[in-house]
Amino acid sequence: MKKRKLSEKTQSFSLKNKKYSNPCTRCGKERVSLKSWNETITNFMNTTEVTYTETICPDKECQKLVEKELEAQRKKKEELGLNRKNRLKKPNRVSISITKPSKK
Repeated sequence: MKKRKLSEKTQSFSLKNKKYSNPCTRCGKERVSLKSWNETITNFMNTTEVTYTETICPDKECQKLVEKELEAQRKKKEELGLNRKNRLKKPNRVSISITKPSKK
């Protein structure tokens, strides 16, 4: 029997049931699901149902360290965003003066 090639659309649907690996970024242990929820998003064309899943490391001490790292990253990103906004608000203080060349 010949195997037939699946279309891209069929492949994307078959990926929904596939089990993916989600290791912890620090220790490498497989993360566990803390909570999962569905949300319906409506745009001008149609509605889409999105499933969110929050995962955590099974090692509580490792999870605390990961949360500290994520908080530090979030703060740094927030500071960079504020710095960018402040830079954009300041007017440019570059002055250009054009002088005519002198005739000899």
